[in-house]
Amino acid sequence: PKPPEWVSLFDGKTLKGWKGVERFDVPAGDGTGLGGKARVEDGRLLVEAGQPLSGIAYVGDPPKGDYEVSLEAMKLSGGDTFCMIQFPVGSSQCNFVASWGSNLVGFENIDELSPPESPLAHRMTFERNKWYQVRLRVAKSRLQAWIDEEKVADFPVAGHRFIVPPKWLVLKPFGLGTGSGTSAAFRNIKMRRVGGE
Repeated sequence: PKPPEWVSLFDGKTLKGWKGVERFDVPAGDGTGLGGKARVEDGRLLVEAGQPLSGIAYVGDPPKGDYEVSLEAMKLSGGDTFCMIQFPVGSSQCNFVASWGSNLVGFENIDELSPPESPLAHRMTFERNKWYQVRLRVAKSRLQAWIDEEKVADFPVAGHRFIVPPKWLVLKPFGLGTGSGTSAAFRNIKMRRVGGE
């Protein structure tokens, strides 16, 4: 897309442009390493619960440079992350997570710190069967995220390392996922280029 136009990444009818991640090269702690299935139903992209995660990976060209991703996410069952966005930051990968451990929001594995260890962790309460608007901005200088227009994360890129553990890289270079035993729905997934900051 050209700035500031939004381009849809999900047509609400098929998995065109996406692939479900149903089995992982790196297993979960229990040895299963099984992801839940992904399907489209009633205009929503449904991701069933899996271990250690479930998700969908975008099969088109990954976003590059300065961009924003916007989507709506809903927790259907489970108590862990219902919205994980894995995205490229330069040549590295990063995860944004909502509802990590039920109520933490933030960027995961920056400088090898998980959300509860990060000074940037933001606490929010999430309800099941409710849509949340999630927007992520990735610029060369900063990472920012909003949920329902409330800014929940704002982090400088310079001077930090972005390291995603191997078991999560099944979603790279760009994908959506859920945490252990959690199922979720996604819709209105779109992306746009933004001016550099």
